[in-house]
Amino acid sequence: MPGLILEVSYGRTTLLCSKIVMNPTEKNDIKMPTKGKEVTKKEYNDIVKNKMEEMREMYGGRGRGRDGRR
Repeated sequence: MPGLILEVSYGRTTLLCSKIVMNPTEKNDIKMPTKGKEVTKKEYNDIVKNKMEEMREMYGGRGRGRDGRR
């Protein structure tokens, strides 16, 4: 069944769609990045894993679970 997600909640973060423009007259070009380094999927996964570990260390592992509870 087709549909459109207008609100997403995850923990204490909520993203809410406030405006939809169908067929805008002004088109925004998406430009390729000029900085950065291309990485493989495995390299990306390793980077994410390392950053998550850094965040756990920085905040002492005291976070909220997926359901928003401690």
